[in-house]
Amino acid sequence: MMKNLILQNLKYKGEKKLLVENQNVNDIIGQLLKHHEDHAVEYDKISSFFIRETPLKTIKSIFNFLKNNVDYVVENTENQRLKSPSVIVYSGKTTGSDCKNYSLFINGILDSLNRKKVFNIPFCYRFSSYKYLDTNPQHVFAVAYPNTKFELWIDPVLNKFNERKNYTYKIDKKPMALYSMSGIDSIGRKTREERKAKRSSKKSGRRYGENCKGRTLTKYSPIFILARKSYLLLLRLNFLKMGYKMYFVLQNPQTRIKAIEKWCKFGGTGKTLLQTVAKVERKLRMKRKITGGIGIGLGCSCSTSYAGETIGLAPAVIPAAYSSALPIITAMSSLMVAASRFLPSGSKAKQILETSSEVVSDVSAAASEFSDSSDNTE
Repeated sequence: MMKNLILQNLKYKGEKKLLVENQNVNDIIGQLLKHHEDHAVEYDKISSFFIRETPLKTIKSIFNFLKNNVDYVVENTENQRLKSPSVIVYSGKTTGSDCKNYSLFINGILDSLNRKKVFNIPFCYRFSSYKYLDTNPQHVFAVAYPNTKFELWIDPVLNKFNERKNYTYKIDKKPMALYSMSGIDSIGRKTREERKAKRSSKKSGRRYGENCKGRTLTKYSPIFILARKSYLLLLRLNFLKMGYKMYFVLQNPQTRIKAIEKWCKFGGTGKTLLQTVAKVERKLRMKRKITGGIGIGLGCSCSTSYAGETIGLAPAVIPAAYSSALPIITAMSSLMVAASRFLPSGSKAKQILETSSEVVSDVSAAASEFSDSSDNTE
């Protein structure tokens, strides 16, 4: 599913770039770094598909995607090629890719997420030699947080995430920041390519980014501030399974983008929404109401009662929160139904999400019930 979504967002042209003939180490390094910059805009179109609630989980999601979808194939010295992201994914199970293209894909995604300000993950290309008395690299792989105690090796050539094969020599290289390059022409203006890349990056940042650059004055409106707080409260309480449903909305890249776009229009930030749903996910996993990962084991043992999630909460809080959050609840309900299409047929999760079109009336009725019970309390 992820592979198809990526290819839908990229134009596959079958292009590959042949490295210079009789290339030396400096040629290969230079061409790889240039290729990284040339395809930055394409990575901006797909990087949001890999976002998870933490940087570590995000990096693992990129590693796992490549392990599952792109076979490792060694290229001979006469056929050294660099591929665009669409070619890497499209040819993953046919011609496969080598270590150069693995590292390009990983660092291309990380660099895009850094530009979008979703995370700040330092990275580098590590060119490594495994021969004594030979400093010429035979391998390249991606490294996150290089030269720190948090260093992570991201090398799908190996079997496991952060698996390490010791080298004798290394060269670390990082591309120049694409949109803060010194590439200014003689009259002090950025090149046409840089201006085009920057415009495209801003557009994709508004559409795909999770830092909500497109927020308006709703960010400061007292009404929408209260609405956002109330909606997040209902998610945390998993009131009428709202937190559970939003978890599955965010698991699918298509509905995830739309959910965050809607949230941004109400003045929120993607980070806040993701953090709240991540807390819900942890609670549900502890209660074994969510099992497995994306696309597998999407079971649900949730009871239909909401009362267990609100023990100890003042009853009047529920109708007040519902009333404030109603515009957001209404906007999100259609995405919950849409997310059900991507779940296994017959699963309990699918059944619950398919009824989300009725969420407004369901929450209204439940809120009224809480209100009535509060009025009758002596």
